[in-house]
Amino acid sequence: MFQICIIYCPKGMRTIANDLNICVSYLVRRFKNYTGSSPYQYLIEQRIQHSKSLLKTTNDSIENIAFSSGFNSAAHFITTLKKRTNLTPKEFRSLKL
Repeated sequence: MFQICIIYCPKGMRTIANDLNICVSYLVRRFKNYTGSSPYQYLIEQRIQHSKSLLKTTNDSIENIAFSSGFNSAAHFITTLKKRTNLTPKEFRSLKL
């Protein structure tokens, strides 16, 4: 459930910081200390992990997987996955893991 919230949560860091009554830089610093990643890097990693799972367990289209993983476009998803894994979604899906 937490992972799904992270992927789809519409709140930005400024809103979260305001809700907690702290400054954004402090929130980002604490987040990075806790996770080892910036909020953006963490979000992208969660989306990539979710999409990899969908690629392996469903026959959904690349576009559907991109959107259901929180990416705004299939092109952004494909580029990001290729950067992180050196594989296109089609190549990743065909791997026998």
